[in-house]
Amino acid sequence: MIEEIKPIIILGAPGGGTSYFTKFLRRCNFYAGKSIEQGRGKVNHIGWLGARKWHESVTISKQVTKPIVEQMGISHDSIVNPNIGPQYYKQVKKIIDNVSPAFFQELIDTNIKSLRAIFNEEFDVRNVPYGWKDPRNVYLLRFWKMLFPHAKYLTVVRYRNIQPSRMGTEGQNFAVHAGDEDFRDLFYSHDDDFRFIFENFASLDKVNELLTWMGYENLTQGELTAVLKDTKFQYSKIRMK
Repeated sequence: MIEEIKPIIILGAPGGGTSYFTKFLRRCNFYAGKSIEQGRGKVNHIGWLGARKWHESVTISKQVTKPIVEQMGISHDSIVNPNIGPQYYKQVKKIIDNVSPAFFQELIDTNIKSLRAIFNEEFDVRNVPYGWKDPRNVYLLRFWKMLFPHAKYLTVVRYRNIQPSRMGTEGQNFAVHAGDEDFRDLFYSHDDDFRFIFENFASLDKVNELLTWMGYENLTQGELTAVLKDTKFQYSKIRMK
């Protein structure tokens, strides 16, 4: 286990708002990892703060998540595909549930030095809240809990988008599958430390509950409006439950 790293690990469904959510947090000074933060001010760079999506640690995705997920027998890239059938997510959940703790423990025991080096390098700034988002985090939830005993888990929950025809691939995927029980079971049925409903970006009180939990100062309505405008939040694309 790695005790000195105490990340906030962000979970949620693909197309379910995790990219915008992390973009919002980065605007509030959340540190999402060296591999992305070094491009914060570079237009069209993967870490550009103005980018509409991703806001995801390249290092963790490529060097940790992808190899482990594929060892488990799950395609790293098929998480976003609006053309796959609803049974796919049920199959993925079954694979995850059948992975033994011994499998994850062996990975940790065998690779602890390299894992510690990767995460210490990626999270070289720790005087502000830090961590990473990836919808695939739910695949490795038990692994993360074994590796990081002091981590916190934050889930972004979203309901069906009302304008699927205007979305990118991830949003279309969500619009197609958001109503499927197996899809929601896979991405939303786990235990966590905090849940934020994406539609609640329209509520100052709910946003401030999130910021308080993370250790940030609360925003005024004017400040929240400015951040939402700066990060291009689209009120027209949400609806309440």
